[in-house]
Amino acid sequence: MAYRIIFSSPTYGLSGVNTAVANLIRGLNHQDQEARLLLTNPKAPDPMPMPMPGPSDFPVYFLPTMPDASPKARRKALIAYLESLEPCFYVPGYDFDHSCITPALSNKVMVIGVVHSDDPAHYEHVQRLGDSWNAVICVSQAIASRVREKCPALKRRIHVIPSGVSLTNLRRGPAKPGAPLRLVYTGRLIQHQKRVMDLVPLVKKLEEKNAPFTLTIIGGGPQAGELETALEPQIARGKVSMTGTLPNDQVLRHLLEHDALVLTSDFEGTPVSLLEAMAAGCVPVVADIPSGIPELVEDGVNGFRVKVGDMETYAQRLEFLAHDPELRTRLGEKARETIRDSRFSTEKVTDAYLDLFAQVDWDRKTRAFQRPKGKILPRPNGSGNLASRVMSMFRK
Repeated sequence: MAYRIIFSSPTYGLSGVNTAVANLIRGLNHQDQEARLLLTNPKAPDPMPMPMPGPSDFPVYFLPTMPDASPKARRKALIAYLESLEPCFYVPGYDFDHSCITPALSNKVMVIGVVHSDDPAHYEHVQRLGDSWNAVICVSQAIASRVREKCPALKRRIHVIPSGVSLTNLRRGPAKPGAPLRLVYTGRLIQHQKRVMDLVPLVKKLEEKNAPFTLTIIGGGPQAGELETALEPQIARGKVSMTGTLPNDQVLRHLLEHDALVLTSDFEGTPVSLLEAMAAGCVPVVADIPSGIPELVEDGVNGFRVKVGDMETYAQRLEFLAHDPELRTRLGEKARETIRDSRFSTEKVTDAYLDLFAQVDWDRKTRAFQRPKGKILPRPNGSGNLASRVMSMFRK
């Protein structure tokens, strides 16, 4: 059966969530589903903006409002837009400023809320609006457990479906003896969550150990200038390079040219940058955080997990890889095998969403789930609200 599915995002900046959504839309359209991306506020500030109108290989729509429309007007327009397409599925993702309309929607607009990361903003999102969602998708088992604890009434509507990536047909050859370890970081350059400034002591420790390496930093964000200034000596010596924000196809090509991915985050979901790197055969050297990381990286088998902020151990693990090309070849192959034909592939993720859509649609038709009548529930205002602070940092 064909469904009409609307994924919304305020902007189309380069982020793991937007990349995962783009992969999913492509997968759904490939299976003859009518999936689209709706941009609800494309003029909003974005830390890593991409050229508009966005990707050309799937449908991208703009919310039909005036460019300077107020939040209230955009929400009203979104309700009218979704109701004009019913029956349909609405997947708001991290579109926190517009998803607040879900309690006011009719039952023919089925809402699939997604908890994309172990982030206070996402937990606040599901706690505030989960009663009006037909289903809740969590991208890892650990996140699902926390949602069950915070929202026990939603227990039967919680499903675990990770983000997905496509496995490239290209693959690297074995690491060459004597070649420097080619490190890569890809993602938002922001201290909150990503801890990108940890890359500075990491680089210095690798230099102190005389480890042969280079580091490519791909992405943009509020800490980009600060990071570039702190790494200026290493950039001048050619040890570090910063590319700025790149389209996803260029990021994938870079991953195929590097040996190991460095991820220093405080919290994540199932990071798309990690999935893509592993699919390309990069060795993941990542923070040991209790969200999606243990489901992907087995320490010493297909990569390394290191305590958050422990740059000495990070440097030691990377030193091992720098001096042992056979080790990085072996771990890279294991990393690639972890993604190949797994539940993290775009194909498997697409199938899981289609199964859930069928279940939700059946529940609607049989009235097993009926949305409680409610009103629009915007995020709490005020600088003291943690979710608001998180999103304001994201948008700087």
